[in-house]
Amino acid sequence: MTKRKSFIIHIDSLNILDELSDDQAGKLFKAIKSHQEGVDFNFDALTKVAFSPFKNQFIRDDDKYLKLCEKNRLIAEKRYCTKSTNGKSGNQPLPTSTKSTDNDSKSDSKSKNDSDSKVITNSRFTPPTDIETVSYFESKGSNNIEAEKFWNFYDSKNWMVGKNKMKKWQSAARGWITRNTDKPKKSAMQLSTESNWHEEDLGL
Repeated sequence: MTKRKSFIIHIDSLNILDELSDDQAGKLFKAIKSHQEGVDFNFDALTKVAFSPFKNQFIRDDDKYLKLCEKNRLIAEKRYCTKSTNGKSGNQPLPTSTKSTDNDSKSDSKSKNDSDSKVITNSRFTPPTDIETVSYFESKGSNNIEAEKFWNFYDSKNWMVGKNKMKKWQSAARGWITRNTDKPKKSAMQLSTESNWHEEDLGL
């Protein structure tokens, strides 16, 4: 299993803290830390009861994460097994570089640029993987939590923007980051409504 760099705690799960003393709450969070690091923890009876709903949530989230990773693996595998734009079928080698700086001649450079242009023009939209989404969000100063929200939201809509298929997910991601940077959290209904207001600007 790929080691995750973060995990989610639902706000309503934290209501248990109201019933615990500071010492008991500290033990609970140590138990959570130990579970995420895969380290054994000596539970007393109260901590074990308090930790139980958190543990169940973590198991569900881990299962969801594994299924997402497997889904993205199959998408990537299918992408490299389909027919390429030059008409050749079968497995295509992964590119070793996106740009070339050691062309032999101007003619070669022009030929490669023309080829790249045709690939971009004829290519269809392919949804990003969760890893690509997290990497892009972090490069723009956002975080993996917003990346996961973005991915789940548009995956649930089949990567549609209004009635049209999304063309550039990076553009949609930039808009998402802009709207969710240094702003108070909004409800799911508000996010959905706001998304409809901005659909014309997201990736079309």
